[in-house]
Amino acid sequence: MGKSVERIDKQDALKVIKNAKSSVNKSVEEFYFISGDKNTIKQLPSQQQKEIQSYIGNKSVKIILWSN
Repeated sequence: MGKSVERIDKQDALKVIKNAKSSVNKSVEEFYFISGDKNTIKQLPSQQQKEIQSYIGNKSVKIILWSN
C-alpha cells in the first residue's frame, strides 16, 4: 500500500473529501475527525501511530480520515 503526505489548500481539501471513494469505488459518506497531539492520539495500529507521531512532533493536529 502506498502512502503520501502532502500539503493542500482548503479548496483541494474540499475536493478530496467530495470525491472520496472506497476501495470498491463507492462514494464515502462517513468520515472520522481526530484532533489532539502525539500524546492524545493513541488508538491507531502501531506503525501508523509511529508515523503520525513523527509527522506531528509536539504540535496539535486535526485529521480527517475515512476507511478505504
